[in-house]
Amino acid sequence: MKKSRNSVFALLVFLLFGLSNANIAEPACSAGTTPEFEGIKELISKVRESGAISSSVKSDLIARYEKSMDMDRSIINGTHPICVDLIAYDKDAADYEAQNSSFSADVTSYTNQCSGTVSEGQYRTCMTWRSNLLAKEGQLINRKSRGRCQLKQHRT
Repeated sequence: MKKSRNSVFALLVFLLFGLSNANIAEPACSAGTTPEFEGIKELISKVRESGAISSSVKSDLIARYEKSMDMDRSIINGTHPICVDLIAYDKDAADYEAQNSSFSADVTSYTNQCSGTVSEGQYRTCMTWRSNLLAKEGQLINRKSRGRCQLKQHRT
């Protein structure tokens, strides 16, 4: 009986502290499932089946793991607030990259058409074009400095 209590105590210590201190991989939003999610489901079933754990401890453990499982489920299905932020970030980053790519193409066109000796009319057109490119570059710099386009660097 004493050996059984020791193993139950070891199980409880693992259940209460083992998972909270573990370095587990960050689940991906809308990934379908994660090993952590499946592990929590398995732990809940083991706790429910255990006859050596008192009902109050069993209820507390199950409640804790169900709460953790609900959070994992919201990450898996993409409804967790962090997923909403990441989806918004991904759209912002894609928009930024598209604008930056367009800007780079415009700079190349400007360089090709406005280099060397140009007519007076072409010179005026190039100066207007240059002014527009500088404004567009300023908008891109401001957008990037607001931080949303740099979120990915902090996630990895």
